[in-house]
Amino acid sequence: MFQALFDFNCPDHGIFEKFHNRNFWFAKCPTCGKKSHKILSIGRINTANEDAPHIREAANMLLDKETAHLSEKVHVRELAAKPTRSNLNRYLKAEGIRHAENVKGAPPVYRKPDEPDKKALIDELWKKKRKRDRLEVRS
Repeated sequence: MFQALFDFNCPDHGIFEKFHNRNFWFAKCPTCGKKSHKILSIGRINTANEDAPHIREAANMLLDKETAHLSEKVHVRELAAKPTRSNLNRYLKAEGIRHAENVKGAPPVYRKPDEPDKKALIDELWKKKRKRDRLEVRS
């Protein structure tokens, strides 16, 4: 079944994502259950299959190919034998490694830069202007 990932905005809890098999304009917030409006964005298709190529690449980066099948840890041997999404998640959980993720699955929150010191900027600009406008008298 085809599913697309859409963004919704809860008035109390902010932006969240939800999979739907059809396009509609409202969804319930997973936290409070309130009606949330869909944010106009590009829908994303769920292509998360169990044995995607990036999972094999991640297993190759995490494990030593020659010794992983001899490990005492079951999750290491399973990932080495069959690099699937579920085995990778089991490995990451057992080793205490976390995926890079955003807060509550929402889009990244960018830090706003500090407010500039306006007085210092004005003083600096005023000094530069006075220097430009200064007349030099040479004799």
